[in-house]
Amino acid sequence: MSRPVLIISPDKRLNAALAEIIERGGPLNRPVFLEHYPTFAQLGSFLSDHPNAHAGIVGFADPERARKAIEVLRVLQPDILAFGAHIEPAPRLAQMALKAGAVDFLTPPWRPDKLWGRLEGGEFPSPGATHGDGALLAFLPAQGGDGASTVALHVAHALAGLAAADSGSSGVLLSDFDFHAGVTSFRLRLSAARTIADALRAAETIDSSWPRYLSVWGRLSILPAPQSDDCIDASDTQFVPEVFQSAKRKFRFTVLDLPPALYSACKDAALLAERVFVVCSTDRLSLHLAERRVRDLQQLGVAAEQIKLIVNRADADNRFRAVAPPVMPGVDLIAALPNDYQRVNKAYLEGNLVEASSPFRQSVDELAEKIYKSL
Repeated sequence: MSRPVLIISPDKRLNAALAEIIERGGPLNRPVFLEHYPTFAQLGSFLSDHPNAHAGIVGFADPERARKAIEVLRVLQPDILAFGAHIEPAPRLAQMALKAGAVDFLTPPWRPDKLWGRLEGGEFPSPGATHGDGALLAFLPAQGGDGASTVALHVAHALAGLAAADSGSSGVLLSDFDFHAGVTSFRLRLSAARTIADALRAAETIDSSWPRYLSVWGRLSILPAPQSDDCIDASDTQFVPEVFQSAKRKFRFTVLDLPPALYSACKDAALLAERVFVVCSTDRLSLHLAERRVRDLQQLGVAAEQIKLIVNRADADNRFRAVAPPVMPGVDLIAALPNDYQRVNKAYLEGNLVEASSPFRQSVDELAEKIYKSL
């Protein structure tokens, strides 16, 4: 069976040259073209349409957009052999491509036999085998009020404790990604000078300037949401992939508290995440909406095994025995968290965590340990 080689390039001359070489290599490889530089979501959809793709070639007609395409390609498909390419030799562009994560840069004079060998991957180690970034975890509520923010906060805090005990591990970042109704600053009594809006606008230099955008709360680094809808717009959210790729390089875990609706920027974040936790309650409407959220994620291109279901406010003895409905094939119910409304509400009023003796807190700590071990 033939395997597609993805070619992302608006340069028709380059595309024609690559197609001829690849097709002459026999039936094993076949070129599939995307003749424009895609958005994060578009590239995710393109990869979903070609799940057997083992190599991707990005043309450097527009160097900056090509660089971003390689970075996103490597994030969405860590095991793919990513190449840069140009219609003429260009050492500066080659350096840019390799820094972005390409295994090689292809230019004339074309040597078909050598290119075929490179596409087979024998000359290169598996890119995924050396991928050392931290993990991005996204918490998505089935509907507002299901407690996803509370779960995300407590899981992040527990992960920070586990990371602190691991001398080889870096810290944990909790980011409030609800641009319209984020309450992390209010919830934790933070007076944050900077927010996620500022971090997005500083995407080009964020690697070296993380401390100036963070608020520290106990063991956690916090990147809060802006306090006004006017503080962020589409021109800012285009940098979501760059900012959270940087966060993955810096932190052992980055935890995103998402809003119920999958806005465009949220879709980018979900595609970037190693795990997306859909949080619902035992209410039938919430369970129904959880099914819809799972379908939305899968249609977006998030694999079923990356999606986990958390049922919040299960019965007090934590005996909830829900089975994932038929519309959620392959999606695991990873936790059922007991209802402990009085102590959760008390924590809200005090701007603190739920008491360690609470059944809710104990169950969240167990969930965090399970997540930590799996990633």
